[in-house]
Amino acid sequence: STQSTWATHSTPAKKKGPPPKPTLGVEIKMLDDGQGGKDNVVVAHSVVPKGPSDKAGIQADDIFAKWEDIPLSSKTAFVNLLKASLPGQVVNFEMIRDNVSRFVVPVTIGATEKKLGKKRTVKSSTKVGKKAGGKKKSSGKKKKAK
Repeated sequence: STQSTWATHSTPAKKKGPPPKPTLGVEIKMLDDGQGGKDNVVVAHSVVPKGPSDKAGIQADDIFAKWEDIPLSSKTAFVNLLKASLPGQVVNFEMIRDNVSRFVVPVTIGATEKKLGKKRTVKSSTKVGKKAGGKKKSSGKKKKAK
C-alpha cells in the first residue's frame, strides 16, 4: 500500500509581534458632570484626522454618552469596552454635542500597533458645558510654521 504524508502549514503572519489593537482614533478626557459627579463624563479631547471617529463625524468636545446601550461614566469602562472590541467591528455610540443635541453614530473600530490607554494630562475646563468666554480654550502655545 502507498502511504501519503500531508504536511500542514499555518499561514505565515504578515508581521511578527502582537496583533493590532482596536482603536477609535480619539483621545478622551474625563470631566465632571456639574451635578456632583467627579470625572464621570467621557469627552472627545482630540480626534485623529482620517481615523475611525473622524470618518464617523465625531468632533472634539463631543460627549460619549453610551457605547451601544451601555452608559459611559468612567474612563475604565470606556477603555475596557474598546479593548474587548475587534478591528472592523461597528459600534453605535450615543453622542451629545454642544451639551444639547443627542445623536447615534456608528463607528467602525480601527486597528493600531500603538499601546492604548496611555495617560497624559491635558488642560481644559473641569465641568461639562463650561467654556472660557464662550470660546474654545487654546493651550497657549503657538505652533511654529515649518
